Amino acid sequence: ETYRGMKITEDELSQYRLRKYIVNKTFLSTTKERSIANEFAFDGGLRHNHDGEIIKVPTICIYTIIGHDRIALDIERISEYAHEKEVLIIPGQTFKVTAIRTNVQTAQGLCYEIELVEHRRENKTGQYQHE
Repeated sequence: ETYRGMKITEDELSQYRLRKYIVNKTFLSTTKERSIANEFAFDGGLRHNHDGEIIKVPTICIYTIIGHDRIALDIERISEYAHEKEVLIIPGQTFKVTAIRTNVQTAQGLCYEIELVEHRRENKTGQYQHE
């Protein structure tokens, strides 16, 4: 598993629906450590609008990667920030949303949590390929 901490709006959260497939269009920076993702999700505190309403909520995406060597690059050893234990997920990968949780308690506060699993399908030769 790798983790990505971020802040998202309610509208952005609505893009993640249970059993829906998501394709990443850019490199995704993730980490092998949940605590590091939490730091990114809660960095700078909550974002509010002029009326004091929260507009961006800390969110942790948990990516389960089946074919790690094919879709993700562990760059911890070559990164300027090795302590972040970074794993880059390459563009064009398909993930299935398997769980969405709100009001998850962490040491830093409440957040959303989204679980995504790499989606692969078997081709006619019996080998797995990305969909």
